[in-house]
Amino acid sequence: MGNEEMEEEEDVVYLIKGAKLLLNKNHEEAVELFENSITINPENDLVWFSKACALIELNRYKEALEASEKAIEICEKYPDTLYKSRFITYSRSWLTKGDALKELRRYEESLEASKKAIEICKKYSGALDEGTLTVYSETWTNIGHVLSELKRYEEALEAYDKAIEIKPKNVGAWIGKFSVSWNNHKHKKALETIDKAIFTNELKNKTAWWELKGHLLIINEKYEKALDAYEKGIKTDQENEDLWVDKGNIFLHLGAYRHALKLYEKAITIEPKNASAWKYKSIVLLHLDRHTECQEAFAQALFLDPKDAQMCNFVAEYYLMYGDIENASKYVDNALLIDKDNAFSLYVKGKIKIEEQNYTTSIGCFKKAISLELIVTILNNATFCV
Repeated sequence: MGNEEMEEEEDVVYLIKGAKLLLNKNHEEAVELFENSITINPENDLVWFSKACALIELNRYKEALEASEKAIEICEKYPDTLYKSRFITYSRSWLTKGDALKELRRYEESLEASKKAIEICKKYSGALDEGTLTVYSETWTNIGHVLSELKRYEEALEAYDKAIEIKPKNVGAWIGKFSVSWNNHKHKKALETIDKAIFTNELKNKTAWWELKGHLLIINEKYEKALDAYEKGIKTDQENEDLWVDKGNIFLHLGAYRHALKLYEKAITIEPKNASAWKYKSIVLLHLDRHTECQEAFAQALFLDPKDAQMCNFVAEYYLMYGDIENASKYVDNALLIDKDNAFSLYVKGKIKIEEQNYTTSIGCFKKAISLELIVTILNNATFCV
């Protein structure tokens, strides 16, 4: 076997190994292998495209743009081969280019690249096989994302609808459609989108959609319907500890503390390292005047998630309530180290400074909280604290 053949084989080996790493989300290592492959054979469009995909995942968008453009350049050198399987790489490279341009906020260029991907599919695909349908659907999804960024919301919804029509199991399109409706305060339409997603047989993960529906119903203060959504989610996946926590939070809000506690304990049984379950368990134990257990629970919550500013604030208020100013100050300062512009932390610190009779600093904390225009956040957080 000649050296040239061995080099070509080595080129393919690097590509295959890199593709496996890419599928396993080992993006840095995948890029290295793709670069090794390119060193041997810089004219392989598939390697350049694969490298672009890995770079997108690493948020290295300028490099991804360059790699996708290189793949396109190579494909266009050999137009006779585009009628074969190469057109998939060609169209996907344009799609990836559009994705990179979107992330670089070059939206009009992104739209043009996405339209080019659709044009290529129409020209070269022949019969609409599975691969082509996927590219079509993903491209319309990308167009929807770009139009949304440009605040052309009605056009964005149309793009998402086209993506879903082509490929009903395109989760990104469903999420995009929901997000546009929700962010434009069309809550009814957003909930309708979730319902359609739930009852689309091709979408496998129903649990996440039931959970999302529950969250939105809570925001609209429709607690019974939210509870129903969480229960349906639990029926699809009884081992999803987050749904048990979500369900518990409804009972916590409604003041049914003992029932909420059982649900948090169920979540902890499923996943002992769920910080949220421990956090809300500590809150409900405080309401039940079970202070030793409350302290154990919030200590475990902070051990599992030491960067939870809301939990730090709760603990600070707990100690403040019992006159332990030193510990109260310690935990609110931790919260402010996590997020120096956390308005609720500043509010709690202001209360502590009042107890220390440091009124000047207290007023300064309150003024800063107000200046952050996050009073709504303060009130929302306060519902979880004493």
